[in-house]
Amino acid sequence: FYPNSQVVTLDWKDGAADRNLYSAAGRISAVARWGVDRLRELGINKDRTILIGHSLGAYVAGKMGEFFGGVKEIVALDPAWGGTNLDVDGDTFGLQFVRNFRDVASNSTALVASDSGIVGRWAGDNDFAGTANNSFIVNFSNYNGSLLNKTTDYHGAVVNTFADQVARNLKVPSLNRNGWYNNNGEKRSSSQSNSSSPHEGNINVNLSDLNNPKISNLNYVYDSQGNQATTWT
Repeated sequence: FYPNSQVVTLDWKDGAADRNLYSAAGRISAVARWGVDRLRELGINKDRTILIGHSLGAYVAGKMGEFFGGVKEIVALDPAWGGTNLDVDGDTFGLQFVRNFRDVASNSTALVASDSGIVGRWAGDNDFAGTANNSFIVNFSNYNGSLLNKTTDYHGAVVNTFADQVARNLKVPSLNRNGWYNNNGEKRSSSQSNSSSPHEGNINVNLSDLNNPKISNLNYVYDSQGNQATTWT
């Protein structure tokens, strides 16, 4: 997408490697503040900065966008469950939450695994993913793994789905931004409220090879009447 870009990784695995989700989440603000301080020291222009994060890392990207005063773009990949309730600053008294993705970047995109067929909700937070300017439900098919590992495998496969999108240069079309798809990736009718359908499209992905998901197509609504189009076929 951006062949002339510089890519920097922020490795916070020591802070994230905690079996207690809430303890790990409590370190997000400290990590984000450190990251923003380093970028400022390097003279990085926030208006040219794109932040990409997976799971709790999506909230690190969100907090970095907030601390930076807004960045060019955020890509949130299967943001971790509990996004609206996670205290992301264990060093500050009281509850400190993450802000909506669309409020901390000029543009934001989220990809999140469909809730359909998932046992428990300990992977992606589909509701919070809907706070991005454009959010897409990822529907996986042909999964041949264990039911016990399904949620975790889907959670990780969202990253490889995005990698497939980038590798194939699949650009998102112009979208009606009112929200048309629910957390299972089902399209609402034009007469239904969009309050429970916060997503702009669904991406269908063949997951027969867990490490190499292949996008089959993207469905999206292109007008106010709810007419659906398909691309990336």
